[in-house]
Amino acid sequence: MITSSKKVSSNIPDTNKGMRTNESKKWGEKWGEKWGERWEKLWPEIESWWKEEIGLSLSNSEIKIVDMMAVIPDISMITLAETIGIVETAIGKNIRKLKEKEIILRVGPAKGGYWKIIR
Repeated sequence: MITSSKKVSSNIPDTNKGMRTNESKKWGEKWGEKWGERWEKLWPEIESWWKEEIGLSLSNSEIKIVDMMAVIPDISMITLAETIGIVETAIGKNIRKLKEKEIILRVGPAKGGYWKIIR
């Protein structure tokens, strides 16, 4: 058997940007804490904007999901669940509602695609 010392490159992007798993988790925890603090301060303003400017009444979870998708378009359901603090099935239900309300759209496949805010 002949082996090559060359590393085979793939077309799959590195979502951890070179971080080890523990480093990635620590970064996610820090980001989640800062994001949570941001929400506590800005929640009344964000909620009133959705109701008054857009004319939609969304749940807290729906608004948080849209906010995170706007910041990180290729975010996974698992990351959304961990950051927002609800189970993955609840994320899926909220995403379905947001699609039905024509607020978000999935562009591309589950792996490699991204979320687009259309409203």
